[in-house]
Amino acid sequence: MHNKFSTDLIPGEICYLEYYEPKNEKGKGIIEISKVIYGYIDILNYQETEILKKSMNEEILLSGSCNRNVNCPEGDEFCREKYSVSRIIVGGHLCTGSLINNVRQDYTPYYLTANHCLVGDTDVWLFQFGYMYESCNGGWPLPTYSYSGADIRANWANSDFALLELQEQPQSGENNFPDVFLNGWDRTENIPDNLIALHHPNGDYMKINTDDDDLTIWSNHWLVRNWNTGTTEPGSSGSSLYNQDQRVIGQLHGQLPLNIDPFHEPCDPEKESIYGMISRSWLGGGTSATSLSPWLDPDNTGVETLDGIKMPLLKYGWIITNGQSFQRNAYSQMRIGSSNISQFTVQNGGNLTLKAGKEIVIRPCTAILSGSVFRAHIEELDCSELVMLSDKESDYDASICSSQNPPMAKQVSNTKYNFYSQTNIKIQPNPFSEDTRISISLSNSDIITLTIYDILGNQIATLADGESLSAGNHNFSFSGQNINSGVYYVVMSSSTERISRPLMLIK
Repeated sequence: MHNKFSTDLIPGEICYLEYYEPKNEKGKGIIEISKVIYGYIDILNYQETEILKKSMNEEILLSGSCNRNVNCPEGDEFCREKYSVSRIIVGGHLCTGSLINNVRQDYTPYYLTANHCLVGDTDVWLFQFGYMYESCNGGWPLPTYSYSGADIRANWANSDFALLELQEQPQSGENNFPDVFLNGWDRTENIPDNLIALHHPNGDYMKINTDDDDLTIWSNHWLVRNWNTGTTEPGSSGSSLYNQDQRVIGQLHGQLPLNIDPFHEPCDPEKESIYGMISRSWLGGGTSATSLSPWLDPDNTGVETLDGIKMPLLKYGWIITNGQSFQRNAYSQMRIGSSNISQFTVQNGGNLTLKAGKEIVIRPCTAILSGSVFRAHIEELDCSELVMLSDKESDYDASICSSQNPPMAKQVSNTKYNFYSQTNIKIQPNPFSEDTRISISLSNSDIITLTIYDILGNQIATLADGESLSAGNHNFSFSGQNINSGVYYVVMSSSTERISRPLMLIK
């Protein structure tokens, strides 16, 4: 152990360091702060003026306007690979990289990035996974998962590769990164039919580039002349280039021509991206410290291509066929989604019921096909807590927060899942700075209570107390002038439902 640790990015002007000392270790602890890095560029979108401009369908651009979010349709086939990618915070620098598989497939957390990113002490590098928007048009950022520290295994300047091994083993699990994936690779020099790049340009949320033109080989590098969508920028360095088989063939070195200012006109069509080739890095400089082969094929099998693999700690791969019925229960949280074995699929005629006490999350790569029966039910739910039904909540008709069994779901299509809910709640704006509007849509007349709680469950305001409302839309106003910034919850109770929504106040 090197006894070093780096924190995640901390927004704001003040941070507090808390140290817990066991009673039998009194006086033994020593904390030394070796470096404080102050960010002068707001890569967290933390500034109030920018956050208040943000709506659910509008993103704040840190990178070039030609870039596309990874959760756009172009990324549908890369719903596993995007969970291999992280933003790297290297002192005052930013890079990108991704986890990569080895022939033994033993889940060693090897990590591929660029040699020129090797700045400072890798023991305190921070690897931030899952830094992406929930939808193509922006919306809310998804939860991120950070790991601190890595060891250098090999690097070679000629193809600008660096292979690291994370000092923390990423974990798939309820309170950890849910879909840890290690990329496959292709060390042949076969020209791909299509190209995909996943990266964090200028430290922005994860973006996806596409290209269907032939590659050119240029001095140990792949040369991408013109992207069909997207571009590369500072911060993209070290990001992986994928072929049509979703295997990594290189990592980003930089851009050509070299005389173009990388910070000017990021979407300039004259820019060309160059990627160090896996094929040239394989033997590299001829030693274990300068080549990929001793690490990615330690038994010298000679394999030229390898598929990616998902961490196996949560098994999600079910296929429910015609006539089969399954019920899955979880006391607190239920998560379903992709697997390295097979994706989750409810086929025509299949019957699936999910029940959870607190949370149901449906991960990407899930397929609930037309003609199947799908039910999701939250039991004994405390609606003062945030309920997430899916990472892509906009794909769903409504969320479930019901104290009663919902009726059978209507027939399901491939693109829209119809969850039953009598009531729809919208909050605009959210986040808000002074006042916001809460809209409730009722399918039938009902008696409702509408209450605001803080994060500790304290009642802040009551907007409706047993009011009899007709079917249709009803609007309520809430002012945050007399309360502090923070996360609050809007809770609506009726004769059949109890629904909670998060509310963020930023002054």
